[in-house]
Amino acid sequence: MVDGGGDAMLFEATAVEGMTTAEIERMFRDARAKDYAQIESVLAVFGDKKPRERDAALGELAKLEEQLREVARIDYFPNGSADELRAALSVVRTRIEQRTSPSSAPPQREVLRAADYRGRVWVTRAGAKVDRVACAWFIRRFVDADAKLKFVELASYAPKRGELRFDMPEAEFTHVGEQRSFEVLCMCFGLSEPGLLRIAEIVHDLDIKDGRYLHPETEGIRALIGGIVLQHRRDEARVEAASMLFDALLAVHATAPTTRRKQ
Repeated sequence: MVDGGGDAMLFEATAVEGMTTAEIERMFRDARAKDYAQIESVLAVFGDKKPRERDAALGELAKLEEQLREVARIDYFPNGSADELRAALSVVRTRIEQRTSPSSAPPQREVLRAADYRGRVWVTRAGAKVDRVACAWFIRRFVDADAKLKFVELASYAPKRGELRFDMPEAEFTHVGEQRSFEVLCMCFGLSEPGLLRIAEIVHDLDIKDGRYLHPETEGIRALIGGIVLQHRRDEARVEAASMLFDALLAVHATAPTTRRKQ
């Protein structure tokens, strides 16, 4: 550093290994054009999906949307191709969602009383990340502040009497259609505070990656939870750290209106 008594030199590069600036730019443009063409080719043969194939189709579409986001991040010379593909993906998503049969809608549930679910052991899969840490925070914040959490390996887990399971196969509280386990908990306990709904939408986008709500803070929350996961190997420690994050989010959005779902 110059301020510390060192030297500094600035070079302007006009060529790399014999390539001019224009040639380098063309190389980047050609590479991204191939990436966009590959995504477009997959989308072109995506085809119509029957209602019973809806969830699988939306899962495939979510992967394609994530691929587009990754390509757009390294598109240093954008020419509108990414925007056009986003619009095309949105059209396909809308077409698939509108073709849903009534029977595929999530069943309505009776609103549960938190008092009836206190003093229980709540079980989920080990290696908790977005949906599971959010669910754990919800349980302790809105259902039972003293809830005991248990993180298990599916291969060796055998349910015990009185345990409640979440975000795992055959759980009492887990995914219903496109709803994540956190969304299901909110629905089951009838909680609809604006701040909580905003968090549910963020968790949805982070977990399923379908770009449904696209709140501006979502990517920041993704990075923070990713950091928490890297910092803490123990699931309980992840929940404790993430709980402060969700508490702060709830406070920020407690009086903010929930943004409508992106169509």
